[in-house]
Amino acid sequence: MSSTEAHTEMSSTDHSWTEELPKVNLIPSTKHWNKWAVLHVEIVCFVGFVLNLITLLACWRASILKNGKPVHLFIFNIMLTDILTIIVVQPWLAFYFIDDGITYIKGDEWGCLSAVVIAIFALETSYYGVLLLTVERFIAIAFPLQHMHRVTKTVCKTAIAVSWAVVFVKNGVLYVCHPYDSEFKSGCVPRAYMYAGYVNAHNAHLYTVLALITVINVMIAGIVIGMTKNRAALRSNNEDMKNARRRGELKMVKMLFCVVIALFFTWMPFNVVSNIVTRQRLLGRPIDYNIMVATLMIRGFNFLGAVADPLLYIWQNPGCRKAVAKLFVRRSNNTLTQPPTISASVPPN
Repeated sequence: MSSTEAHTEMSSTDHSWTEELPKVNLIPSTKHWNKWAVLHVEIVCFVGFVLNLITLLACWRASILKNGKPVHLFIFNIMLTDILTIIVVQPWLAFYFIDDGITYIKGDEWGCLSAVVIAIFALETSYYGVLLLTVERFIAIAFPLQHMHRVTKTVCKTAIAVSWAVVFVKNGVLYVCHPYDSEFKSGCVPRAYMYAGYVNAHNAHLYTVLALITVINVMIAGIVIGMTKNRAALRSNNEDMKNARRRGELKMVKMLFCVVIALFFTWMPFNVVSNIVTRQRLLGRPIDYNIMVATLMIRGFNFLGAVADPLLYIWQNPGCRKAVAKLFVRRSNNTLTQPPTISASVPPN
């Protein structure tokens, strides 16, 4: 994808480009901003990791996956991909912002390739997670009877496994078949390991997934609007159980809309700016210093989705709220109300 290419190209050491083009200073030095970029990314990653871990642990202890609806499997899958993304981004931070990491990775073909493959894998699994949740919600709203009988936990687990397998095979191809451009030995650049055909297929695949997410959510919004107009008619009928179930489905739809909005608003700023930088470099034009600084300082936006997803799940799901509250109450009770230790005196023989 173009944004990923720009993402890693711009993350490379600034002097690597100036070494390639010594007579034209295309990239202004922003090295002194690196520590601030690392700091704000790490803060966002830490908060997202803690929130996702707490939510997963609380819901697992409350057996929500076992006793809840199949949709919870897709929500848990999204949180797992968020945790995966946060973990695999740590080598990237070391390789592109810390001097020792930059020195370590220079000229390491397989190390750079692994960083590229793992980063893209984590990103695409998160996109697929949102797509699976979108499709499930569309079926639940548009075809409730089919959803009740067809969308089982086994089907959901199979869909998640297939999505991970597709992403794994797609990116694992790079280990088997990849070029290596010696021009980029000083930096870890994705296009140094990708043929032009792979880049085009990757871009088409990624934006197709995003387009499907957008189109299906627009269709869901249309169905929800139609249902809202008929709310009075639904209330007039004596169908309390059906209406309660429908309200539960709409809560999940509301959460889905928030997740999709978070996905686009957290990735779009960086995608736009990084594409501007890539375009300027391809045209051989100098890149404005403020744009470079903005690119560094909005990297943390990419991981705000990992913060938003568990918060949205807790907000929209009463069972999850109770599970999280119960987790903390149980821990506080265990620490504050320890039973006294009674030592029995043993009479001498």
